[in-house]
Amino acid sequence: MPIELQTSEGRSLEITARCLYTKDREPVGRLLVLRDRTEERKSEHLLRQAQKLETVGSLAAGVAHEVNNPLAFVRANLRQIERLGGLVAKRAERIAESERDADDLAEFPQLIAEFCRAVREAAGGALRLAEMEFNRAGVRTSVELYPAVIRSHARLTYEQVAAVLVGDPVDVPYRERILMTAEWAAVQHKRRLERGSLELELPEAKVLLDEDDPLRVRNIVKSIPNPQTKQAYNVVEEAMLAANEAVGEYLAAAGQPVPWRVHEAPDPEKIEAFFRFAAFLGIPVPKEMGPRWFSEVFESISAHPAKGAISYMLLRSLKQAQYRVDNVGHFALASPTYLHFTSPIRRYPDLMVHRALKEVWKKRGLPTGEASLRACPQKEKTGELSTKCSQNERRCIDVERKVTDIYRAWYMRPRIGDVFEGHIHSITRFGLFVGIDDPFVEGLIRLDWLSEEFFEYDEGLGIVRGTQSKRMLLPGDPVRVILAKADVIQGQLSFEVEGSVFSMIPHRHQPRTTEQPPVRGKTDARGGHGAKPAGHGARPGGHKKPERPDPKSRPKKSRR
Repeated sequence: MPIELQTSEGRSLEITARCLYTKDREPVGRLLVLRDRTEERKSEHLLRQAQKLETVGSLAAGVAHEVNNPLAFVRANLRQIERLGGLVAKRAERIAESERDADDLAEFPQLIAEFCRAVREAAGGALRLAEMEFNRAGVRTSVELYPAVIRSHARLTYEQVAAVLVGDPVDVPYRERILMTAEWAAVQHKRRLERGSLELELPEAKVLLDEDDPLRVRNIVKSIPNPQTKQAYNVVEEAMLAANEAVGEYLAAAGQPVPWRVHEAPDPEKIEAFFRFAAFLGIPVPKEMGPRWFSEVFESISAHPAKGAISYMLLRSLKQAQYRVDNVGHFALASPTYLHFTSPIRRYPDLMVHRALKEVWKKRGLPTGEASLRACPQKEKTGELSTKCSQNERRCIDVERKVTDIYRAWYMRPRIGDVFEGHIHSITRFGLFVGIDDPFVEGLIRLDWLSEEFFEYDEGLGIVRGTQSKRMLLPGDPVRVILAKADVIQGQLSFEVEGSVFSMIPHRHQPRTTEQPPVRGKTDARGGHGAKPAGHGARPGGHKKPERPDPKSRPKKSRR
């Protein structure tokens, strides 16, 4: 009986033993036969697998009524493998994300302890104070930084300060000091604008929840601050900006590593794209990029019908502010040395700045207000912490936006099929992003849902043009839309055009100025891309899931 052995190299060896006999049947010895069965066993294994697949394939083909089509089984298995591969990739991403979150969670105890120490410091009055003097022209003449005990004598609200500023007869202490500080803030604001500081005020969505049922959204509106309260906010903001700049200059002169709040100059390519778009619309734009260039451009478009969309495009050229150990200045504030100093118990970079101040005072033999000091990180570690703070800030902004988008979709879901009037906010290769003022929401119209004609996207100008009529769709154009889909999980809204996409737009003709590959819309019911465009009676669930633009490309509220 043969015996089969498996070697450590994976080879299959068969050993057969036989006895050797004489003519008289007397044993004279043994014969051992060794055979290499490796390739034979591999062939047998493949044959068994093929037989199993054949059985499964026959069953699958029988269910699919495709017995005579052997490719159907192959396609079915390929689709299954592709689906499983996608699931594995998603699981891997989730595992990696969980690992990152676990690393972040590991830092929480330390951060909580640090913030608790900072709170105790604040409660005890051991704060770092910036005392500044200014002349009547608003120029800072002196600054002194030292540890101090702050005791509030009048716990005023913004509403109380606003009442004083508008002259209401309210009983508020320190009225004269409030008016004097407001006068100083107005001078500082004017000086900032003259040096090129930007006033970036993008409309924010405000979610109104039902007081009795917090899970019920009453409306999504555009957040418009009260002008009087805003004036009170501006007084405090100018004081904070002045303190941040003064501390920044002090630490820059000391050479102490700190997390600077930097904002780089705009992307030249995006500025060039804006020049082309402004010239296309006939808007005069200053060619020389001086300190007040952005402010002058905003003034020049203030009366244009497409002011909102043009401002949106201009703001997209700005980069995101971030924390960095290497200072490159703050473009939006036109400040060469700017950092965050005024909120050490709310922002970790501010706490790092306060510790850096104490480190400088300690080196110079000045009082620090504390018996023992925590060692400040060196430049490399400060850079790592600055990057981490920027990343966490970016994540917080993304979460805020995502939550608002989900609320928007949740609120709009019962209104599928309703007609709204909006304006085109931006145009991409795949569609038109349309904003509606009431309710304050935004959604996408895919280009391949437009059934009137083929459209081509002009990347140089950021517009689309009908290939037959040569009529154009520009940012800022009004459009009447129907809500077709509200995806709550993704926080996305999909619109269809109500009637003609040009129904609210004057007739335009303009030769194309840049050569770009066309993105075509539908021309008939069959569609040029294999998908029927959505009409009035189309089921929204049948739409292709809309794509979303890169979040980084969307302008954010200024967080100085």
